[in-house]
Amino acid sequence: MNYENNLLWNDKMVAYSLCMSPSWVRGERYKRRHSLPHQLDIDPVLIGSKPLYVADEIRAFIANRKAARTTN
Repeated sequence: MNYENNLLWNDKMVAYSLCMSPSWVRGERYKRRHSLPHQLDIDPVLIGSKPLYVADEIRAFIANRKAARTTN
């Protein structure tokens, strides 16, 4: 799938980019909202009640994870 031109990503698009499941993304959002330990530290933008993520923030999250992995 090519999401390069999309500015906002839904849970499925984020999950695909992270090689995770959409339920993992939803779980991470729940944990973050309830101050539980979590890994995905990006707040979604709510359009109505639909949470969407800024694509550049997800790309930066991935880049930071890659950089952290190579420095350890």
